[in-house]
Amino acid sequence: MAKTKETGKYIGFLALLWAVAAIVMIFLPAIVYKTSENADAVTYTGIQVTFGFKETQASVGNLKYETEWFKFSFMNFLPYILLIVGVALTLLKMLGIFKSKLFTLITAACFIAGGILLFFCVDFSIVGTEQITELPLLNKDYMSLGVGVIIGAILAILAGICKVGDLLLS
Repeated sequence: MAKTKETGKYIGFLALLWAVAAIVMIFLPAIVYKTSENADAVTYTGIQVTFGFKETQASVGNLKYETEWFKFSFMNFLPYILLIVGVALTLLKMLGIFKSKLFTLITAACFIAGGILLFFCVDFSIVGTEQITELPLLNKDYMSLGVGVIIGAILAILAGICKVGDLLLS
């Protein structure tokens, strides 16, 4: 029995590391925008896609205008909220504050749901529109998932699987 509790601690710590690594992936490219084979790919980080991205561009003379490429997307923010909640619950269990299996199950659900939602980053992104024509600036047909979202989603799901293993061992 003592061996399974010790193994559960290591599994919980591994889940914690993978979940924190999944959260850090917000700084890596989340969306790759490429219009053709010959065109250069433009990447947008998870922070830009989640919280919005504005760029100031100079025009003729001293005139400057601001282009909003992405707007805030709560559905892109939700996976990171779930991962942060999962990390907090994992830390509370490791500190011995919450010892219930229910919290381990909730933590596993947070990690797995957050990982699955990360795969929908392109679908959940809110593209900015032109100021005059109100047409979208970017076409979602040319968007694909970036390396940060893919790795983050896989790590989050692995963290959830670790928590399920922790649940079964305890």
